[in-house]
Amino acid sequence: MRATPRTRHPVSGTTLRLLTPFFRHSLTRDAWVLRGIGNHAGPVLVRRRPPVAHRTVAKPSGQVDPR
Repeated sequence: MRATPRTRHPVSGTTLRLLTPFFRHSLTRDAWVLRGIGNHAGPVLVRRRPPVAHRTVAKPSGQVDPR
């Protein structure tokens, strides 16, 4: 067993779809690992999440306050 966990590499959904023949989804990691040796070696991929948009709230004086 590894002393340090493997780093997760964020990739797009399209990239994950193209790599499906080589990677499988691991439920315990909630990530995609290399088929065959993924339990012990190889890259660990996660789906890249889009950034969260921040709402803006208008103040009574007309200024906009980002939240």
